[in-house]
Amino acid sequence: MHNSWVDYHTDPETADLGVSEFFNLPFDVKRIYWITDFKQGAIRGLHAHKKLYQIFIVLSGSITIQLFEGDKKREDVKLSKNSQPILIKPGVWRVMTDASPDAVLLVMASEKYDESDYIRNWDEYLEWCGN
Repeated sequence: MHNSWVDYHTDPETADLGVSEFFNLPFDVKRIYWITDFKQGAIRGLHAHKKLYQIFIVLSGSITIQLFEGDKKREDVKLSKNSQPILIKPGVWRVMTDASPDAVLLVMASEKYDESDYIRNWDEYLEWCGN
């Protein structure tokens, strides 16, 4: 799940630098977006994608990503600044919780936005997965 798509370099006297060499990513990036200003107790995600691959990178703060494959919880991933990114493959239900107020989540996606690729209902998701 965790891969070294980003290298982090820290200079305590100046700044932190994160570098991603796009040719090392498992897909061509067609869309980049970021989520900021998380409200206390907010829950985001609550969906899966049929075809879309995503890489989640936390640039600031922290957030927990709960990942499900069908009705089985695969894992909870706590991401924070300088954590290695996670790859979320098609068919994985994600729930984003416990974001710190200063969290900045950067997402690199394999496709442009397509509403028809989303599965937003848990029961429909389980049916789509064959559970």
